[in-house]
Amino acid sequence: MKPALALAPLLLAAAFASGCTSTVSHAPPVTTPASLALADSPAGQAIRAAVDEINATAGGPVAAQRAVLDRLVTSDQSADQRACPVATTTLAFDPAYRDMRLAAGGTDYLLPAYITIYTNGRITGSDLTTLRLWVTAGVARTAALCVS
Repeated sequence: MKPALALAPLLLAAAFASGCTSTVSHAPPVTTPASLALADSPAGQAIRAAVDEINATAGGPVAAQRAVLDRLVTSDQSADQRACPVATTTLAFDPAYRDMRLAAGGTDYLLPAYITIYTNGRITGSDLTTLRLWVTAGVARTAALCVS
């Protein structure tokens, strides 16, 4: 056996004996108490209610979801919402509430979500997004959401 190859088993044994471990983690991300508190706060509850209201229209008539989106949009983006092209699909959001966070500046919330896309009541696609929401007087408002 070549000297370099003879050392390989010894080096491997030494690594195991020394407690050497991999630095790659396959554990799910840890939810911090702050993110849990945010999701359970009054603002978090208002955001859940808004997402639930949007989701209640997913897979149904496009006009029903458009009416909800028009009503939930923040006032400074309502013109953008009205300018959205006519939709042919509806969306359902599966938010990661444990990962919701305040955006820089602390006036709006960022909520990662998985999107299911419906066309005529059938699932036709999926995507990922980060929803941007504001909470004013206990009511959550969205950024303009144009659905295609």
